Amino acid sequence: MITGIQENSGQIRTGRAWAKKNMRNIYVSFFEGQAGFLKLFLRILQLNSKTSNDLILDRIQRGFNSKK
Repeated sequence: MITGIQENSGQIRTGRAWAKKNMRNIYVSFFEGQAGFLKLFLRILQLNSKTSNDLILDRIQRGFNSKK
């Protein structure tokens, strides 16, 4: 009985580690997608000059890259 509990707790720990790793990848992919959309959106609308748009995008991308 004790062996069964120990095996199950090991599987639960392994499952949690797998889920944490994969959820992190999903979140990173989502944020990269959002950055791509924002880049496209800013290019289409051209709200500011090209230089200021590039500065904004660089800041955003640096922020997303630091989360990897």
